Amino acid sequence: MPRMVVVVVVVVVVVVVVVVVVVVVVVVV
Repeated sequence: MPRMVVVVVVVVVVVVVVVVVVVVVVVVV
């Protein structure tokens, strides 16, 4: 895989994880 594709995939995964954590925190709190 080209480097740019790897970078984009990593960024997307990080954003999804952050969104999930924020949603869980909002729902729990």
